[in-house]
Amino acid sequence: MATVKLLDFWASWCIDPKTEVLLSNGFSLQAQSLLNGSEVVSTSGGKRSTGIVEYSKVVLDAGRCRLVETVSGRSIKVTDEHQFLTPFGWKAAEMLQKRDKIAILPVEESVKFRAKNKMIISEEDIKKATSDRMKVNVYIDELKRLSLLPLFMNNPKILILARLMGALFSDGNLYEGKNNNYREISYALGQIEDIQEVTRDLNSLGFGKVHVSKRESQGEILGRHFINRGYTIKCLSTSLWLLFKALGGPVGDKTDNAYLLPTWLMKAPQAVKKEFMAAFLGGDGPKVTIHLQQRKYKKPYNHLLINDLEFHKKSALVENGIKLAKQLKRLMEGFGIKVRKIFSEEENYLRKDGTRSAVIHICSAKDFLTGFNLSQKVGYRYSRQKHISAMYVGEFLREIIDLRKNWHNLYKQVKNLADKGLGYRRVSKELGIKPLLAYQWIKGRDYPTTPQHHLKFPTWLKEAKSGLDDGFVWTKVKDVKSIYLPQVSRITVEHTHNFIANGFVAHNCGPCRTMNPVIEEIEKELEGKIEIIKINVDEKQEEAAKYGVMSIPTYIVLKDDKEVGRKIGFTSKEELLKLLNV
Repeated sequence: MATVKLLDFWASWCIDPKTEVLLSNGFSLQAQSLLNGSEVVSTSGGKRSTGIVEYSKVVLDAGRCRLVETVSGRSIKVTDEHQFLTPFGWKAAEMLQKRDKIAILPVEESVKFRAKNKMIISEEDIKKATSDRMKVNVYIDELKRLSLLPLFMNNPKILILARLMGALFSDGNLYEGKNNNYREISYALGQIEDIQEVTRDLNSLGFGKVHVSKRESQGEILGRHFINRGYTIKCLSTSLWLLFKALGGPVGDKTDNAYLLPTWLMKAPQAVKKEFMAAFLGGDGPKVTIHLQQRKYKKPYNHLLINDLEFHKKSALVENGIKLAKQLKRLMEGFGIKVRKIFSEEENYLRKDGTRSAVIHICSAKDFLTGFNLSQKVGYRYSRQKHISAMYVGEFLREIIDLRKNWHNLYKQVKNLADKGLGYRRVSKELGIKPLLAYQWIKGRDYPTTPQHHLKFPTWLKEAKSGLDDGFVWTKVKDVKSIYLPQVSRITVEHTHNFIANGFVAHNCGPCRTMNPVIEEIEKELEGKIEIIKINVDEKQEEAAKYGVMSIPTYIVLKDDKEVGRKIGFTSKEELLKLLNV
């Protein structure tokens, strides 16, 4: 009886090494820099979860790959077999078609962290922040042990410190008890997910002991009674308290104290400023929303809403509040968030101490680009509610802005052809647009700012969210192109087998892992009749070359060591059994 062997050629070919992979701590890292054991954002059972990288490696000679582009301007470079999540399950890049829906998680864009080795905080700075009753050497030793002292700008932990500092300047507090030598760092947050995010950041700095409690406050506006519920998280580490104070964190009631953003922050790299602003906006920042604005005799249009960024100062400190607002304006404008004006507004009621306070307003522009930059260039930390809303709005605006960009480019092509002497009918035929539109553009009676699309946010959002967990959305494939990549990063994530790459929900191992259950079933059914040999093409390249394997997975059937059949790519159990013919 002939000996039958099934050679299963497989590999974990994956993505372009420069692809940004989303980590569970909210930062992104290029695929080529991922380490085994890294925690990445993943999805399990339709819900956002965490996966652990169990294998990560850059492989040479990747060969033919695919560039996948979406209608919202996103793109990713992957191997042909790399799979994406669609409404009908996982689908390989080479099988994707225009207008196919694929899942993304539209988190804000990452900013590269590059910083000089410049000292921010020294031992002397910590000593200046202490009082006579404090055992300063104990706290200095702890900060040294945690690699937080001396603190340099290029210390990776500066990103987390900046994030926690941003929250301190908004919904956080550095409290100091004058009589009992008591100090605490506290944050008032809305949802338990926000508490978990702060806890994770404190733990990553080395401070594991936190206290969480529920809070409730009541009030009345225009005769309507309301109840606010949320959580408070406290960290009682004096060493961390001193570090935040030395970094310029405001101590005590922010309404009653004069303070400004620290100089080191204003001169920090953009990645550090982003983390600070994202956490600040998570507390005091405006929520970005879109609703349909109705108009008489015209179709409704997408109206962007961005509330004012507000904070309070007692009347005697309004000037200080305006200076602080101007600093925040500088940071915001560094990310393309236009600020129209800054002003103060006196409040009518007296405070308990008999003084009055004022509200400082920072009014941003209401244009789509500002809304996009706010939601996708900066985003929100420690506020899940704002974060989810911003992801939806940001992805919608990304699609609208890309449409407008394409429309403007088309307008320029029309003008260029007209300048060359072509009439509007010829221009219409050359560019595939309506003759009337070509005529209006040539004559200057219409402009590309006119929104030539029918996307309305409520309808778009309903379709984009359908069947997905909070934050995930469907977007449509704009194009899939064949490209060449000299190398790719192989990534395997345990349990969930997927991760977020450039915003795309991507499977980590293509059809190779998907086929595993099929191969196992065949092995059980044909036990004793066939021998299944699994061959990793990256580890056994000579074997792959011997059989001319160019794609994975490839299944080759041998009888008496002679090839009698092969299948490439995802294959059904029935097709493999037919191929084996045992």
